Amino acid sequence: MIKDAVLGVDVPRVELRKKPAQARSIEKYNRILDKVAELVESGGTDCITTNLIAEKVGVPIGTLYQFFPNKESILYALFERQLEQLDRMFEPFFSEQFDRYSVKELMDQSILSMSSAYETIPGMVNIMNSMHVHPDFRELGAINNAKLAKWLSTVLERRYQGADATQVRSVSDAVIELGDAIFRKLLLNGPKGELKENMLMGFRLAVVALVEAKLT
Repeated sequence: MIKDAVLGVDVPRVELRKKPAQARSIEKYNRILDKVAELVESGGTDCITTNLIAEKVGVPIGTLYQFFPNKESILYALFERQLEQLDRMFEPFFSEQFDRYSVKELMDQSILSMSSAYETIPGMVNIMNSMHVHPDFRELGAINNAKLAKWLSTVLERRYQGADATQVRSVSDAVIELGDAIFRKLLLNGPKGELKENMLMGFRLAVVALVEAKLT
């Protein structure tokens, strides 16, 4: 059990099994997550049960438990996979080929990629809307944010070679945390047209101002 700082109660840790190594098991494992993603996309996470998943995938409940001990472990594995998909969409923006872009242009491309991720990765919006309520999911999100901040630090170090490394990392952490907060706000409230555009524009302006103030 762990103390949830948000809920103020003890909650169980997410129990995880080792990921399968054999091709047939990997295929079945991914097929389960694919179906769960579809279910989350259509009905959110509250409607998910292990019995429903087994029924929709077409496997005995015992087979499901060979891979996942409970519902939380399945959703955790799906969230982990979604973050990996998100990272693959973002990673190119941290490569040297994008160094010719201004910070504003890079932000524009990143925001487009983030919006595309929410539209194309099945179940991502619904699962991110609910995952903040469990400390293990928040921890997984924090680990991924730290990875993104490290990638961003590498980009900024190339652009601002005279900048202090500690300052660069501080700016990178702030950018990722701000972006995460804004996108979560947009997810929780849904697209609001002009409000959404204003929030994203404010994010871009804040990042450009922060980078110029701290690193130039």
